[in-house]
Amino acid sequence: MRHSSSTLVACLAAVIAATVGAVAQDASAPTSTGVREVMPELYYIQDDAGRLVPVPGFQYRDFVELFRLKEGLAGPALPPAAVLERVSVLIDASDLAIGGTSCPAEVTCVVRQSRGGWTA
Repeated sequence: MRHSSSTLVACLAAVIAATVGAVAQDASAPTSTGVREVMPELYYIQDDAGRLVPVPGFQYRDFVELFRLKEGLAGPALPPAAVLERVSVLIDASDLAIGGTSCPAEVTCVVRQSRGGWTA
């Protein structure tokens, strides 16, 4: 049985196409090991010469902190050490005589403290 050269070329082309398709499917499939490369985020800052220099791992809060130091600005506002949440005053005027000048009183304060230690 003799095959023409065009039939042989067509068969060869079909085999190559099938092989390339199988390789492409394998390459696009996720790996079973779950291993993948993760690069750190790179931010670029100008140096003194005006060139951009990569600074890996530099975050916005780092920038704000350094800017505050450079400009001599105060740090971020801290919450107060203690907050007066509620004041209750109970006055017992039942025993107050006419013309009396004093009666028992009870004052209760509820204070929430956000930091340990003494509070002024």
